[in-house]
Amino acid sequence: MSVCRKKTRGGSTQSNERLLALACLRAHQERTGKINIDWPQMVEGTGVTLKQVVDAAKVVMKYLNICEKAGLIEMRADRRTVQFELRVTEISNTSLRLKQLLDGLDESLKSIIMDDYNQRLLRLGEPTLDASPFSQENIEAKVLCAILFQIACESFGVEQGRLENIAQAIGRCRNTIKNRLKALRQKVASGELVDFGVLSKNH
Repeated sequence: MSVCRKKTRGGSTQSNERLLALACLRAHQERTGKINIDWPQMVEGTGVTLKQVVDAAKVVMKYLNICEKAGLIEMRADRRTVQFELRVTEISNTSLRLKQLLDGLDESLKSIIMDDYNQRLLRLGEPTLDASPFSQENIEAKVLCAILFQIACESFGVEQGRLENIAQAIGRCRNTIKNRLKALRQKVASGELVDFGVLSKNH
């Protein structure tokens, strides 16, 4: 609890209790990769920020690692397995959040855009840790999803005044998406990367 008080910087006891519970969930997810949690949605209305949860979870992880070494709990799952499970979860949850941004469009257009977006993911072999041509770029799953979703929307004439909403849906700055996409396209143009046409508006 003292850890939570420190992380909330004087927040209420109730908020600290929520933070402790969320931090334990986050730590367990990072140890196993098995818990499917959409974190931005999970922390909404809790009075706790996602950054506070992440910071507190790091402290909880230290205690869990000590318990593991002492033989009090089972060993953590293989790190690579956990990372893959987390990427699967992040792509799945992010795709659902992005799909919600299409509300209000014609159903057939929504279907076409999502099919195009999913095809781009498939052509990259996502979810993956190292098979994608972008693996050496170490692109976070959420940012990659945002980039591909934006291109899919543009391909079918959906005005990208939605970029702000896309960035909000993945919890990142819109410039992050724009800059990463620009950098990747430059590397594709120079021949440093071969993206199988995934970054093209028409493929």
